[in-house]
Amino acid sequence: MKEDENGYLRGNPEHSDLISRQLAYTKIYLKNRHRYPLPFSEYVIHHKDRDKHNNSIQNLDIVTKEEHNEIHKLRFRDKKELDRHHANRDNKKLLEEYYKPIEKTSSENISKPKGKGNKKKKNKKVFWFIGAVVILLIIITFFILVKTHNSKTRLNKDEIAFMVSLYDGTVSQGEYSELKYNKIQNHIRLICEIHCNNQFTIQASTGRNVGSPLEINCLCSDSNCSDPNSCPVNGNYYEINPVTGEVLNKVSNLNN
Repeated sequence: MKEDENGYLRGNPEHSDLISRQLAYTKIYLKNRHRYPLPFSEYVIHHKDRDKHNNSIQNLDIVTKEEHNEIHKLRFRDKKELDRHHANRDNKKLLEEYYKPIEKTSSENISKPKGKGNKKKKNKKVFWFIGAVVILLIIITFFILVKTHNSKTRLNKDEIAFMVSLYDGTVSQGEYSELKYNKIQNHIRLICEIHCNNQFTIQASTGRNVGSPLEINCLCSDSNCSDPNSCPVNGNYYEINPVTGEVLNKVSNLNN
């Protein structure tokens, strides 16, 4: 028995002159053939403790060349450690492959069951849409109220033209429509009621001197009475521009 240049002990050749291979063949390979499907020549002998002189059966491991390289590369003790490493690696791969679809479903279906994330997005869109509609309705309502208020506090062009022609005498009493006249008078009374606020409107009329602008005259009173001549004049008097609805003159707290 002698040591070669690589540090292995060599003896009389049978399958090899390496003592480790001779012992591994007779004591391990032949007794456990079911574990080694390849011919013995396809295997190499690994010394578990890295001591090439320690050829005890417990220190020898029969492995393939690839396994032997990997054991030394990963600094494992023997094939058992390598097999455990492979098993863990394979199990990890299997788990990763198994859980990949589960992770997708969990992110889509479990963490956000029944499309809750999509519902939140939809709810936000619905919320903003409803908010925009409400704001739009408020703006439209405001303009409608302003327009309605303006229409209530002023006469339109046709009404002013009719009243001016009536005062100028260009339209005779028989030429105007009584229905139209009453409609304008009711509008004038409505304007006065708005300006009289909480007081009673006891007089609502239009006044105009020839060549002068048309005015709406409103007499308001603290008391409600059917006959303006018998009402106590203790309220307010307004002269109103019929075009703009602006108060031209106001006399407060009138007395008899």
